[in-house]
Amino acid sequence: MLETMQGSEGERDLVFRGLDRFLSWCVKQELVEINACAALDRDEKPRGATARDHVPSLDELRAVRTVVKNELQRDLARFLLLVPLRRNEAVGLAWSDVDLQLRRVRIPAHRAKNREAHELPLSAPAMAILKARKPAAKGELVFPGADDKPYTGLDHLLTRIRKRIGHADTKKAERFSFHDVRRSFVSLLAERGFDVDLLDQCLGHSRKGVFGIYQRASRMAERRRALEAWGELIAGEAGSQGKNVVAFRA
Repeated sequence: MLETMQGSEGERDLVFRGLDRFLSWCVKQELVEINACAALDRDEKPRGATARDHVPSLDELRAVRTVVKNELQRDLARFLLLVPLRRNEAVGLAWSDVDLQLRRVRIPAHRAKNREAHELPLSAPAMAILKARKPAAKGELVFPGADDKPYTGLDHLLTRIRKRIGHADTKKAERFSFHDVRRSFVSLLAERGFDVDLLDQCLGHSRKGVFGIYQRASRMAERRRALEAWGELIAGEAGSQGKNVVAFRA
């Protein structure tokens, strides 16, 4: 199967890992005597996908912000640029997850990748998107697709975005991806003096080891400063209108 299966090395690795877990269960249930996956030598197993390390520049992120015109797609794309959520967390965002008064968004544990509730403050540009969408909202979802189900056209939207910013023919590992925004969020803000551990908290990663056991502070005020700084960076000139105006005394 491994020698004849179509697809990338990463896809073959996913199938192999699933089969490995299934056969391990079969051995425990005494349905089979051995796990054939475990019997393979290391060089016979799929190598797995190469981890992405693309960090979109600020100019690239600002370009993505301006190329989408359709209202729903534009709002979703800009929200993903401004708030470092995972794709499925943003697409499945419900109005019950949003607190416009406290200016926060909360991803419940059952929808989070690590099964831990995740809360983030909202920057001024992110708030502007949600406030503009709220009056016309007819269902529970913030970015609804057909029949008020989660929007499913993100991959097609991403293809159009790549074409419009000149990434259509670039190497796969160097093409823009919404998940890459999270990498830029940490990298660009760390360069501007923000604490890396704080930024990691903003991504909603699990906190492991002794540090994870004892460090339980939410640091919400610091998170807000980081998200506001990020919002100003992404919005660029559009988000800084009036900041370069000098008031002359009479």
